[in-house]
Amino acid sequence: MNHKLLGTSAAASVIGRLDPDLLLDTTSAAVVVDCPPQSLVTLRSKGGGPAYLRITPRRIRYRAGDLYAWLEANRHRSTSEYMS
Repeated sequence: MNHKLLGTSAAASVIGRLDPDLLLDTTSAAVVVDCPPQSLVTLRSKGGGPAYLRITPRRIRYRAGDLYAWLEANRHRSTSEYMS
């Protein structure tokens, strides 16, 4: 599989859907899902966030397709869909 890597500044300027195999660092992934990078760090630790790849202990990458899947899985039309 041919993975591509997109840097932070390029991620911020992309309009439209990214190649699902594109690998993004935490900061770039945060731009895609519209949250602070620290939120993704916390979700990695506590669970509940998008799938990620641990390339090395300090090098984390997210596939764009996994980010889109996570966003879609967390899509709701009403608070009653997830409130118990």
